[in-house]
Amino acid sequence: MQTHWLALFRGINHGETDDVPMEKLETALSEKGLEGVRWHGRAGNVAFSSTTGSIELEELIKKTIAAEFQVRPRVVLIQKESFQNIVEENPFPEAPPDNVHVYFLRRSPVQPNFQQMERFKATDEQWILTDLALYLSTPVEFQKSQLAVRAERLLGVRCLPRTWTEVSEIRQLFD
Repeated sequence: MQTHWLALFRGINHGETDDVPMEKLETALSEKGLEGVRWHGRAGNVAFSSTTGSIELEELIKKTIAAEFQVRPRVVLIQKESFQNIVEENPFPEAPPDNVHVYFLRRSPVQPNFQQMERFKATDEQWILTDLALYLSTPVEFQKSQLAVRAERLLGVRCLPRTWTEVSEIRQLFD
């Protein structure tokens, strides 16, 4: 049975040594059997369909990128339905889109450090954790948020952030 997936990447197209032309990535992934490969943005947001399971897909994608482009990105895979649920459950719909960040989680956190998350949260920041996402509303610049820069470590699970503006654009991959 075909499953629709979204692959989010960290570690591509941010410098001189991690260049991955998205058109070439689309071709490489299609040649590996992924169907309907589409992408959005140079940061690495790729939608596709496959009958392969998530663990095998993650390895296939990482190995393909390493072999084709000599880059080793971090990858988080999300099923289309889960992505759509994350979009629908945005707890900060009234906040400016660039102030809302969604951390897409590789899996549900086992023991997130809530005490430290509250410690590093600025007084004007808010956060909500679900099984598949951390929503962070931060009026300050993202890189200046103490919680934002520590979120992955405090959650204890691989995750990749995107602004709500990016999430809204990525959503179009499934239209």
